[in-house]
Amino acid sequence: MFLKRSVPGKLPFKVIGRTLVFFSMIWQTGTLYGQLQEQDSLKKELRALTDRENFDPRDTLYINLLNALGSKLGFTNSDSLLLLSNRALTISERMNYRNGMARSYINIGFYHLNTGDIDKGIEFNNNAIEIAEATHSIDIKLKALNNLGVAYLYKDDYANAFATYTKAIDLAGIAGRKAELKNYKMNLGVVYSEINDHELAMKSYREGLDLCEGETDLFFSGKVYANIGFEYMSVKKYDLALENINEAIDIFTKVENLDWLAYAYETKGRINLHQNRYLTALYWYDKSELLHSKIEDNRGKIDLLNGKAQAHLGLHNYGLAQKYADEAMKKAEKIQSQIAIQNCSETLYKLAKATGDGNTALKYHETYTSIKDTLIKNKNSKIIAVHKIRMNYEMEKDKLISDNNRALAKQKNYIYLSSAALIIFILLSIVAFNGRKASKRMTKRLQLQKRILLNRETELKEINGTKDKLFSIIGHDLRGPIGAIQSLLKLFKDGDLEREELWGFIPKIRNDIDHISFTLNNLLSWGQTQMKGDVTKPSLVSLEGIVQDNLNLLHEIAETKSIKMINKLAFQTLIWSDGDQIDIVVRNLLSNALKFTPENGMVIIDAEEKTTYWLISVRDSGVGMDLETQEKIFNPNSTLTTYGTNNEKGTGLGLSLCKEMIEKNNGTLWVESAPRKGSCFYFTLPKTKNRYKNVG
Repeated sequence: MFLKRSVPGKLPFKVIGRTLVFFSMIWQTGTLYGQLQEQDSLKKELRALTDRENFDPRDTLYINLLNALGSKLGFTNSDSLLLLSNRALTISERMNYRNGMARSYINIGFYHLNTGDIDKGIEFNNNAIEIAEATHSIDIKLKALNNLGVAYLYKDDYANAFATYTKAIDLAGIAGRKAELKNYKMNLGVVYSEINDHELAMKSYREGLDLCEGETDLFFSGKVYANIGFEYMSVKKYDLALENINEAIDIFTKVENLDWLAYAYETKGRINLHQNRYLTALYWYDKSELLHSKIEDNRGKIDLLNGKAQAHLGLHNYGLAQKYADEAMKKAEKIQSQIAIQNCSETLYKLAKATGDGNTALKYHETYTSIKDTLIKNKNSKIIAVHKIRMNYEMEKDKLISDNNRALAKQKNYIYLSSAALIIFILLSIVAFNGRKASKRMTKRLQLQKRILLNRETELKEINGTKDKLFSIIGHDLRGPIGAIQSLLKLFKDGDLEREELWGFIPKIRNDIDHISFTLNNLLSWGQTQMKGDVTKPSLVSLEGIVQDNLNLLHEIAETKSIKMINKLAFQTLIWSDGDQIDIVVRNLLSNALKFTPENGMVIIDAEEKTTYWLISVRDSGVGMDLETQEKIFNPNSTLTTYGTNNEKGTGLGLSLCKEMIEKNNGTLWVESAPRKGSCFYFTLPKTKNRYKNVG
């Protein structure tokens, strides 16, 4: 079991309030939706099994399903828990199925603990432990020990609770059962809290939390924060108490665990009650009471009702205070909890005193004082017993460590002698195989040098290839337009070309200069990438801004060919990328779309939002491509040169550059195309990173 802490406001004694068991098969710890799903799933399995023609109730699967379903109903329908577990126990006893008997005992023991019959709870869990020891079942023994520790705490038997939990911790540690170990550490912290050793309680809670390192167990962390919040409340550090209980509330809300959320609300109400904030206390008590209507937790409800009575008493709402105090007392007397009766008696005494009912006040004061004196006396002796057991446990532990150290010392002596003999043998072996090892080292060194030379040869080939590509582009795609401009200017200078004729060539000169500029930008970007000098620096970028800038830049080219460019990007299409690199990609794809789209065509750019990325498309109504061309256009080593619908020449460099830059920004680029049907280039880019979290 995993324990929740519970105390009524402003009373000097803590009580163990509600309990919740955590282990793999038995009690629910997930979301409410998940619990209902598990219940439905188990019911379907049972129905499918019992509907078979050859169904036999002695089937161990049937027994296990009965126990599993009963456990899932532990806090929502205790009668069903008892009914299913008794049925499983009866069948298990008939066929001597010991595993089924043990799990039934644990379930029935939990039922009795939750309904107030602690002795029966202890009896059934001890029965389970006997079977576990006979069958060497660590799983069942750990679960039963955990429940047994809770039972002893209900009886205020702190010594046995301490002994039980230390035994469970040792067993879980040896078995490597980390999940159970962290819960037992937490429950041991509750034992320390009960004997008012808050420092050791906090230490034990944090040891449990440390075992979660590297895990994402939100629910367990919430339980830690809830219990730590209780300890801070106990030492009157209310700000820290509220800070931790708020963390717990956030977590229990996320995982939708009703019983722990009800406890956290109740604790927050109690913290405010300690500070005389009665209205705020009632607000949180009411939230807790709403959840209590959906769960069965008699012990927890006593503290809730008594707390509400005290809050109404503080507000002088004596009628409501009387109502809640009477209801709390009835439940306390029903489960025969002396601490709960004592706490309710004090509330009723203060209420009677405030309303001037002297006889009733005297009656409840005598009850309160009588139980208080008895509990103080018993508790002091029990605290002393815990410290004695703890001292004996530590002494036995130290003795065991000392014995182990002596045994290790003897083993070390044997090891030293054996090591000396082994060293002599190794030295001889080293001498014998020294030559062989030297030969192997030399061979490895030569192989390494050979690999280095091959890598360098590959790098040189790549550098030469880059150089050849650069000169090829400069020679074919830059020299032509530059030479044409030089020729026109020479004709004009020599008088062979009139000014009016020169003006007629201005559009062509401008197109040639635009081509040179575009090619140079691609060339420089590609050269940086190839020479490993380019660094991608992602940041928050507005994609629609980049697209609009490039549409404005290419507007005149589109008008020349009467091509309609449509921007379908939504407002605030935000990406996490290098803006300069994405600008080059968008410009290349739009330029290519215009180049290969005939007059009166259309170019559309759109973006579709996915979970973690944007899917961007640049679609044209152009000439399209066959499969062979599609395979070549992204290859940086391809010599493919293509011409647009108006004989515009391309370098074949732009698309391979686009592909490299998209991949550097954690995206992908591909094309879908068919001859005479146009092309659509798709690429993905990450969505903007969420650098903020809500703080509860």
